[in-house]
Amino acid sequence: MKKTKLITILLMLTLLFCAFALTACGDNDNDDGKSDPVKLTAPTVTLDGDTATWTAVENADKYEIDINGSLSYLASSQTSKKLADGDVFKVRAIGDGKAYMTSDWSKMVTYTVEDNSNPDIPVYTVTWKSGSTVLEVDYNVPMGTIPTYNGATPTKAADAQYSYNFSGWSPAVTEVMADVTYSAVFTEVTNSYKVVWKNGDAILETDTNVPYGTMPAYNGATPTKASNEQYSYTFSGWSPEVSVVTGDVTYQAQFTSSTRIYTVTFYSDDGVTVLARVSVSYGVAAAYSKPTPIKNATEYYVYTFDKWVTSLGGTQEASLSSIKSDINVYASFTATVRTLNLSVITNNSNYGEVSTTEIKNIAYGSLVEINGNVLTVDGKSVTATPKISTPQYTYTFVRWDAPVTVVSNTIIKATFERTVNKYTVTWKNGDEILEIDEDVIYGSTPVYNGAIPTKSADSEFTYTFAGWSPAVAAVTGDVTYYATFTDATNKYTVTFYDDNATTVLGVAVVEYGQSAVYPNALPTKQSTPEVTYTFDKWMTAPGGAQEADLSTIISDISVYASYISTTRIYTVTVCDFDGEVIVELQVPYGATAELPEDMNRDGYRFTGWSDGYQNVCGDVVITAQYVKQILVNFIDYDGTAIYHEYLDLDENGKATFTNIPEKPTRIDYECDGWTVTDFTNLVEDIIVYPVYTRTYRVAFVDYDGTVLKNENVRSDIGIATAPIDPIRDGYKFVDWDCDLENITSDITINAIYEINTYSVKFVLKSDSESTPGAILSEYNVPYTYSAPTPTLPEIYFDWSNKNAYRFVEILGNYSNITSDTIVYVYYERVNSPILYIENISVIQGTRNASVEVYLFGGENVRGLSLDIKFDERLQNAGNAVVDVSSALGEAQSKLTRNGSYELRWISSNSNSLTADRIVTFTFALNSSQEIDQYAIEVLDSTYVITKDFLKLTPLIISGSVTVSK
Repeated sequence: MKKTKLITILLMLTLLFCAFALTACGDNDNDDGKSDPVKLTAPTVTLDGDTATWTAVENADKYEIDINGSLSYLASSQTSKKLADGDVFKVRAIGDGKAYMTSDWSKMVTYTVEDNSNPDIPVYTVTWKSGSTVLEVDYNVPMGTIPTYNGATPTKAADAQYSYNFSGWSPAVTEVMADVTYSAVFTEVTNSYKVVWKNGDAILETDTNVPYGTMPAYNGATPTKASNEQYSYTFSGWSPEVSVVTGDVTYQAQFTSSTRIYTVTFYSDDGVTVLARVSVSYGVAAAYSKPTPIKNATEYYVYTFDKWVTSLGGTQEASLSSIKSDINVYASFTATVRTLNLSVITNNSNYGEVSTTEIKNIAYGSLVEINGNVLTVDGKSVTATPKISTPQYTYTFVRWDAPVTVVSNTIIKATFERTVNKYTVTWKNGDEILEIDEDVIYGSTPVYNGAIPTKSADSEFTYTFAGWSPAVAAVTGDVTYYATFTDATNKYTVTFYDDNATTVLGVAVVEYGQSAVYPNALPTKQSTPEVTYTFDKWMTAPGGAQEADLSTIISDISVYASYISTTRIYTVTVCDFDGEVIVELQVPYGATAELPEDMNRDGYRFTGWSDGYQNVCGDVVITAQYVKQILVNFIDYDGTAIYHEYLDLDENGKATFTNIPEKPTRIDYECDGWTVTDFTNLVEDIIVYPVYTRTYRVAFVDYDGTVLKNENVRSDIGIATAPIDPIRDGYKFVDWDCDLENITSDITINAIYEINTYSVKFVLKSDSESTPGAILSEYNVPYTYSAPTPTLPEIYFDWSNKNAYRFVEILGNYSNITSDTIVYVYYERVNSPILYIENISVIQGTRNASVEVYLFGGENVRGLSLDIKFDERLQNAGNAVVDVSSALGEAQSKLTRNGSYELRWISSNSNSLTADRIVTFTFALNSSQEIDQYAIEVLDSTYVITKDFLKLTPLIISGSVTVSK
């Protein structure tokens, strides 16, 4: 391994050397004008015992050393290396590769241990390490000796959480019995930091010595920020977000600003009626969006809304362009003299017309005058003229529909009537009137209802009714029709019958002696499915064998058709949809025509052929049948095909599509449906695209990174729906760290909590009480934190019965608080009597003070004494005057000494002294020095206790009590 590493390093050095050599072959200066790197001087190595030392090389970046062919690097500040027996050592200086090049190797030195040791005592190697760093190696340490570390005291770099103090070695240093490695051991000291809470430049709270890893808590009042005309502010948290302490930190109070909303109230001009109230943000224009204000017209005036004014009845127009306060505005109207307009219409413009359709500016109350078809109002007239009559219709003016007087804008209507004209039709035969039809409606065709007119024959002619003159036509006026006749020479009739002897095929009227000719095309006989018939000749009798002679007709005769039967062949004409003949087929009776294969037609589906090509029994036209089709094609936003279907159109040319595909999916989008929503009554090809709405991915994340909810929020809504408020032990959910109503991108929304605090009450419990007593101390403690140990009085005084209790112990646990906690503090009753000094007070700015002395547990007290002594400072201030008032009466003795007072009370009747407040005294200095520069301290003498312990001791009070045996 070492050999491979060495070869790799040598190759790298060789390449580096070649690069330097190539550079050196060029000019001495680089192209950019800079000088070539300078090669460093090789170090000079000397051997001093087991230590190789070399000269420091200026500008060396580091040193590379070679011990027995193994390479390693040392910092440029190290210039020595301890060697082991037999080590071969050399060193060179490494440059930075830019300004300085690596030097040559130094000369080699070899360290050999002289054999001057006791061969019977083995030696070992002792290694001293700090972590992975070797601090010192001691070779050839004789067995049984205690090794000594000679280097600098090991250190371990502090981190954010801990500082480290060197505390010894592991294992413990002892006599050397083998090769051993000692590792430096360090003691951790948790670092503390300062937490500052600020609101702008103002420091709200400073928490010092906050241990690393604890969660800081702000204990002050909620920060506030004053509103201005434009904004109001709400405290929203701290920046940066409060987290466990890892260093000194300053938290700045953060506020969310809300643009202030002002109200513009729009009043009518009566100053009472509110037309609208509009709430607008600061600086935004107010717009009145309700219907334009109106004011009821009077008999003579109408009112038009003009503007909004600043005061009721005022003229100054209100400015609504930038609202910066609540304001009231009032409607202002313009009054104009009232005139009215009349609209003139007809009941039907096809029946008649009026000379004008509008009469404007009519004075209110004008009288309407009507004279036939002329209407006049306020001197302005309008004429109603009916349409000119035609042969078909007669048009007449009927009436005016109008008010008597004009009191409003109204409509006047001219009514016209139209009637259809009627005429008389006379039917005559010569001078004879056959029939008269009256009231025949214009345009109808008259009908003669009498017997057919006749004309008697004479010796030369026979007469036949031929019709009417003029030809009968639709009535357009009164008319007379005359019967007309044709005359003819006497003739004979040849009646041509079909072979059934009943069907008359034709009649030929032939003058006497002339030949008869069948007047029509040759007769035909209805084919049967099997055969067809062809006319042959006329016979004298039906089915007879004698042919009739038609060459000379001298009387009326009857003849009968005779036919030849032949087998029948049918033509099947095959046509495309447009009538184009595709093929004509000759098909025998009862056979099936062989038709072309299925037909193709763009935009259509071939459905088959029309009926009649099977079991053919007559000529027939067969037509290709198609149904018109449309294509419904669903294409995705990127052109990808989703689904398509061809639909047949119904007989009305419409189709309904029902196989609507499932909505496609698209990352970060929600499909709302399709560009086509109505798939009924389709008449042409359609392309349908999905309609997408952009969605944003919203993740609601809990404090520990747990995803509480993933939601896709539509861009057209932009509102995320939060999950139910998460629950975290010991914390109260406050809010989410982002606005849920303005989602415009993918976002992670984090839950915000505030740590719960719990009440920890230290409650008195004594051996004489069955229930807890007074609260001695109370703290609000964050979740899982510990309450501080309270400072408790050594003696607790029960003022209700004047008993005293001495502190014994705190009974409960008040660490790792997770709920409101009561900790009981146990006090035992003190049976000995106690003097209690109360109300040690200095009257500020004066030279007066007062003291009260109480007796607790005064049972069996037969006497007591109280000493007051001024210390030297107070004595030097001047003489003091003491005023004493005692509940026990006059003191038995009152002695005055230098700066001292002595008070004594002894029970005169051997009863216990039971008074609570035994003495009150005040004192004053008669010097100019103020007493509030000093304070009073009471010495403890047989449980003499005070409430307040102050620093200075100008007045010393001691006391004792005498208890009867």
